[in-house]
Amino acid sequence: MVDVGLCMWGCGAASNSKEHITPDWIGNVLKELVPEGVKLHRAISRHWDAPPATPQHIHHGIGKPSGPKRKIVCDTCNKWMGRLDLRAERAMRELMLGQVPHAGKRLPGGELLTISTWITRMVLVFDYLQQRPAATQKMRKRFHDERRPFDGSRVVLASHVPEQSSDAGELAQDWPNRLSKDGREEFICHTFCYGYLVLQVLIDVGREGTVLPPTYGYPNEFLIPIWPLAESRQWPPDYAMRSDLLDVFGTKPTGPLNAP
Repeated sequence: MVDVGLCMWGCGAASNSKEHITPDWIGNVLKELVPEGVKLHRAISRHWDAPPATPQHIHHGIGKPSGPKRKIVCDTCNKWMGRLDLRAERAMRELMLGQVPHAGKRLPGGELLTISTWITRMVLVFDYLQQRPAATQKMRKRFHDERRPFDGSRVVLASHVPEQSSDAGELAQDWPNRLSKDGREEFICHTFCYGYLVLQVLIDVGREGTVLPPTYGYPNEFLIPIWPLAESRQWPPDYAMRSDLLDVFGTKPTGPLNAP
C-alpha cells in the first residue's frame, strides 16, 4: 500500500475515515454459531508471496471490532460501502448460518449481484493493503464509479459444513492468492469461508479486469457460479466441501488456469 493520504477509490478526497478490513457484521453473524464463552477468530492463510512454511495469521475479536481498521477511504465512500454491507448481510446471513430449508431455496439474481459486488470490494480492499497491490488505481476507480464486479472476473459460491470443535477459527478463514501464467502475475484469486458459506473471486488484473478469466476446473457439483451470470440460482450445491477440500480450494487454486 502506498499511503498518499487519499481515498483508495480514486475519488480525490482525503482518506480520513477508518475502515474495517473485515466488516463488523461478519463477526456478529458468526458468533451465533459458537457456544457461549468460545472466542471467535479469523484465520488467514500465508500471503501469496510468503515462504511455504509460513503459518496462518490469526486475528482475534471478530465482530467487536472485526480486526484492524485502516484510514484508506473518505467519509463519502465509507457511507456507500456501509450501505453495500447492509445489503450483503441480508443476502448472506442465512447462507452463513446454514439456515436453509431442507429442499433448498432459490437465490434471486439481485442478491447474487449484491454478493458479487460486495466480495469484489473486499478483495480490492485486501489487495490495496499489500505492499505491492495487484489491482491498479484505474481498476479501483472503475469499481467506485460502476459499483459492480469487473467484466473480467468470476465469482463462485460453495457450501462448507464446519466441524464441531471448540476452535472457532474454522468459521472465518480466507486465502489470498495471486496466480501467474507465462511468468507474469495475471490473476487475483481470493477465497473466503464464513461459516457455511464459501466464496471465491478470480479477477484478471493483467488486463485490468477487462477480459474474462478461464473457467473453473473444479467439479460443478461443488460450485455455484454467480458472476458473470447474475441470474437466480438454486442453493445449496449438490455437495458441501469438507475442510480438507476447502483448504486445497483456497491454498492451491490452480484449477482455473489449467481449465481449457
